[in-house]
Amino acid sequence: QDESEAPVVLVLEAKILFLLDRVLPDHLKATKVNAEKKLTLSYTELEAERIAELDPVTAAGEAFNEEEDSDEEKPIYNPKDVPLGWDGKPIPYWQYKLHGLNHEFKCEVCGNATYRGPRAYERHFAEARHA
Repeated sequence: QDESEAPVVLVLEAKILFLLDRVLPDHLKATKVNAEKKLTLSYTELEAERIAELDPVTAAGEAFNEEEDSDEEKPIYNPKDVPLGWDGKPIPYWQYKLHGLNHEFKCEVCGNATYRGPRAYERHFAEARHA
């Protein structure tokens, strides 16, 4: 049974190769580019592209609204004057208290420089400013 199917498979493979090499090379190249592009997009970019394909008029409006609602433009809510973390947002209050950042230490030798927390105060003794 496998021997009788071999010539059919070879003919089909030849037809596919002919189509890919002679008839559809541009479509194949465009498909590869599109697939690689989709692999590099983030989830939000993929969603925006999907919406744009469904309804271009609505997608343009939503893209405009997303630019207005970005988190970076809004002022950061920080009523207790907690220091900012690596992400630009205030660190949690419990962490602020845990590290003793609610205590301020002044050094008269450094010209009344203020240090938040015992760790920063202890570190400043090794700096050239203190000497």
